[in-house]
Amino acid sequence: MIAIYYGRPGPRAFLSSLSTDAHRLATRLSEEVQKSCKNAYRFISTQLTTYYQRVKSHIKSVEWEKWIRRCCWVASILWTVSILGLFAFLGLYGALSYRFESEDSACRSDDTFNPIISEYNAWAMSGFFKINLGFGNLTFTEAKVVDIFWDIIIGRGLQASMAFMSWHVFTIYVTTLMEFTPVTYAVFFTVFLQNEPTLYSTFSIVRAFISQRRLRSRIAMVFMIWSMSFLMVWPTIVGAMTGYTTVIEALVLDYKGHYIPFKEFQPIAYVIHDGWRVNLTANYIVSLYGSGKTAEKEPIVNFLHNSFCGACVFGTISDSGVDCSIQEEASNYVSKYGFFGLNHTASTFGRIEIPSPVLNISAFYINPVGEFYGSSQFGNLSNAAFVYSNQTYPLTYVIENGSCQPTVNRLKWGFSFIQVFFALLFLTVWTIGTSILWHEARSNLCLLSQAVVPKGWRPILILAENMKKEMGRAGLDACSLTGQELEDEIKTRLKGGSVTLR
Repeated sequence: MIAIYYGRPGPRAFLSSLSTDAHRLATRLSEEVQKSCKNAYRFISTQLTTYYQRVKSHIKSVEWEKWIRRCCWVASILWTVSILGLFAFLGLYGALSYRFESEDSACRSDDTFNPIISEYNAWAMSGFFKINLGFGNLTFTEAKVVDIFWDIIIGRGLQASMAFMSWHVFTIYVTTLMEFTPVTYAVFFTVFLQNEPTLYSTFSIVRAFISQRRLRSRIAMVFMIWSMSFLMVWPTIVGAMTGYTTVIEALVLDYKGHYIPFKEFQPIAYVIHDGWRVNLTANYIVSLYGSGKTAEKEPIVNFLHNSFCGACVFGTISDSGVDCSIQEEASNYVSKYGFFGLNHTASTFGRIEIPSPVLNISAFYINPVGEFYGSSQFGNLSNAAFVYSNQTYPLTYVIENGSCQPTVNRLKWGFSFIQVFFALLFLTVWTIGTSILWHEARSNLCLLSQAVVPKGWRPILILAENMKKEMGRAGLDACSLTGQELEDEIKTRLKGGSVTLR
């Protein structure tokens, strides 16, 4: 028997219906998502457009010209203060250069050997090309990178900035002059159609000022020529005054012909010739340093104001393990009993009783302002001496046989003091001169209500119009002349030509 069921779909029909419903649902969801994305996009786009319009309107409402002018004023003030401050500092350094010297080495900033700091002079012409204002402890690559960045930023970058400022001032100043007197073609072309100095433009300006038509102010004329020359050679000045040199170490040739680090030589205060009487050796040397492990690692002290720095300070307790007791005892002893053992009395050295006569103690050099007694008798700096390996080395020997030798693969980068001083001097002159010229030009421009500084393409039109009129009056046909012939005619017949703004 075959059973037929009406109204109930089969499995295949049911699955087909379910698939159709799922497809419709997915399509509807996709349409809803797309609609939502479009609405979100329209909303975000509308908000961004509104915000952009508001920002644009706000930017347009700002008086940018005033803000730019204020920023220029602030920048010019900071520039002037910085240049004058650096110049004043270098002047102070030059006058008191020995006070800035390191006390940890006998090598001076100009790589010369001299333990007497007070004799160092940064103005010595022997150090004109030496890097005596050096910094750092660099590898060759590090020093080279610093030098390249210096040449790019300070050399070329600063030259471009100063040229822009100079030409801005020159154009305003020449514009005010042209309201009363004309200028030559060369002057107009250089000032208004160039933006940086060149050798040819500088030569043209000099020739125009000398043989053709001068400006009303000779001071301004000379300053313009000097400023162009200075800006043209500025990168060379910057490159010459900087560089890198090796880090050096102070060495002294001892009596055996070996180079010994100068820090191992100790300055002598006293010599106890009969030291055996107080449980010391004969000719016992008392240095300015105390004894102890830390004292052996201390660098040699230097002369400053005719004195040794870092010598023992009596009456203090050191946490570094330095013992200055023998130095203090010797100083107290000679202050009480005198030098050379001339006093025939019993004496006491520390806790040791000494029968007559007193100890025979002498000295080489005693600092007048130090802790050690005897500066009235031994205050001559030239008699100073050092001790190394139980041998005495006079100061004259140390200076004659001392040298500053480079360490391996270490460099310092810096400046030549004399060159950087004159570079800052020139910058100071340029800053002050440009400021005065700008102030005078702006003042005159404000008085001339109709004067407009030519910018952009306008200077070309002005120069062409003036040349056409003047050559027409002189009967010169520029098209029939070569470039050299036209230049000669302008020099001889037109005396360099004349350009006005009227």
